[in-house]
Amino acid sequence: KQKFKNRLFETLAVRKAKGFIAPTKYAGDVSAELFGLRKEKIKTIHYGLDLTQFKNEYPERFEKGLILYIGTIIRKKGVFELPEIFHKVRNQVPEAQLVLIGGDSGDVATGNQSTWELVKQQFPEQDLEQVSYLGKIPYTEVQDYIKKANVCVFPTYAETLGMVTIESMAMQKPVVNSNIGWAQELMEDGRSGFLVHPANHEKYANQIIELINDETLCKSIGSEALQFVSNHFDIQYVVDQNIQFYKDLL
Repeated sequence: KQKFKNRLFETLAVRKAKGFIAPTKYAGDVSAELFGLRKEKIKTIHYGLDLTQFKNEYPERFEKGLILYIGTIIRKKGVFELPEIFHKVRNQVPEAQLVLIGGDSGDVATGNQSTWELVKQQFPEQDLEQVSYLGKIPYTEVQDYIKKANVCVFPTYAETLGMVTIESMAMQKPVVNSNIGWAQELMEDGRSGFLVHPANHEKYANQIIELINDETLCKSIGSEALQFVSNHFDIQYVVDQNIQFYKDLL
């Protein structure tokens, strides 16, 4: 919830705008509802990705069983779902590893200053031995971990688009993503990635297990993921969309 003053100022400012751009149709629809706008006034233009900066020359090379999460360690990103999902994965793939990258955050539900400490307590002791939390690291190193990953997972509950998802896809990684709203605009489920509700631990884990056990499927999903990102999020295409939108307004 927002303070009344903040919400009032935001609403007044938004309603003065001549045009509106949302990074996903979902974000635009929610914004229209919150600010009392007509949905048809909001133009969906995705964030752009410079594909030259996200290359993976050897997508067939990865560490089997390495599951990667990238993002803030915060409740809304679905991190509290990871312990149960990972436990189910390890029941079938005991050698699986989970690596988490991203800054820690306070937890709004409990007031605890470290969400990671809360999440850490949810892992069974034997599973925790296979979990590594790296905190914030330089982005060049993040890309190295994406290349190493067998599967990238993003079980988030709140996002406008999810740049790290499409960055992983651009690097030809199979992604198991949340299936909520915006996520359905990021990939074609079952072809260029997988969409699963974060609370469905069984299905989420089974999708990860299937990818770990099927290198051919990983290769196919990764290739389709790159193609999808190229078709929808290439910065050159997105820039042209923005320029045309501004021209139409002016």
